[in-house]
Amino acid sequence: MALPLAGIRVLDLTRILAGPYASMLLADMGAEVIKLEPPLGDEFRYFGPPFQKGESHLYMAVNRNKKGIVIDLKKDKGKEIIYKLVKRSDVFMQNFRPGVAEKLGLNYEKLKENNSRLIYCVNTAFGEKGPYKDQAGFDLILQGHGGTMYRPEGEPQLFPVLVADTTSGMLMAYGIMVALYERQKTGRGQMVVSSLFNSILAQQILTFFEGEETPPFHLIEILNKVPTYHPYRTKDKYINIAAITDNLFMRLCEVMGLNHLANDPKYDNFEKRLLSREELIPIFQKTFLQKPAEEWLKSMHEAGIPAGPVSNPHDLIHDAQTLANDMVVELDHPKAGKIKQMNVPIRLSETPGSVRTPAPTLNQHTKEVLSELGYTEQEITELQTQKVI
Repeated sequence: MALPLAGIRVLDLTRILAGPYASMLLADMGAEVIKLEPPLGDEFRYFGPPFQKGESHLYMAVNRNKKGIVIDLKKDKGKEIIYKLVKRSDVFMQNFRPGVAEKLGLNYEKLKENNSRLIYCVNTAFGEKGPYKDQAGFDLILQGHGGTMYRPEGEPQLFPVLVADTTSGMLMAYGIMVALYERQKTGRGQMVVSSLFNSILAQQILTFFEGEETPPFHLIEILNKVPTYHPYRTKDKYINIAAITDNLFMRLCEVMGLNHLANDPKYDNFEKRLLSREELIPIFQKTFLQKPAEEWLKSMHEAGIPAGPVSNPHDLIHDAQTLANDMVVELDHPKAGKIKQMNVPIRLSETPGSVRTPAPTLNQHTKEVLSELGYTEQEITELQTQKVI
């Protein structure tokens, strides 16, 4: 069965996380992704264990299903290879700082001369305009600037996942797919512009609002005060409950043996419970400590109350729900041996994506790709001697 993006070729010059995550999403659905790296490789190869080995688990996590080649873009013959690949590609991706693509001769205006159908996707930290456009940015910087670290009281808190990078990758893949669909209708390619900053703003859609009748508020400030939308320590570990409606509040009180709270007019609507958080949270916490998490969760689920564990992320690969949804895949990596990683997170009933190959080792497919472009063995050897590849 053909994969949905079979026949689409992506030339990916992005590094670190956001861009490679986007191209991985395309590769999972069958696109042929050619990942181009500099001579020393993508920096993400050396982030995280095993340090300095060039095959970090972080790199392997977001570069599966791709072909890996090494080309020195500073050499003219290296650029010649890129131009040949561009002619045969549907999508070109880069995350250089603003101005670098122009210096290298790899900007959109230049490349579309070789291929008018090309979808050219660029991802930067802060976008192509504005006072921060030339600034570098990692996830931490964008979480701070984009408001997700802000807490009305206390110190800023970093999300435990790289939310700017991963969201940006998803939006890049979405933008590329929209542009490919438009190309089907018009035959023309176009530029897709993405940034970590815009992606982190997208996470603030419920806060990013202003109107004459609607004063601004911070969503976290509200949610942190809801006594029935809250983590609680049980006898052995933490659980979350989300009994946010009046009906769910009454059910929660019944399950916990706190019927007197359900019948108290002081707590009979959301606003009253919000204003009574200082009274309610200690009562709930004292009660939750009487039983272990598993007993509470069983009772909550039987009563139809949204509740769940607070998981250690490292345990999720063995989680029963993870396994039941076929979200773990095992691969044989030529250097790392057997590895387990996340399966494709979205399902298509007729043409599902799949994890077929592990992340490429540095320079693994350079000869193969150049041979497909028509380079002879002798020409490839000469390019190696000249350190172009």
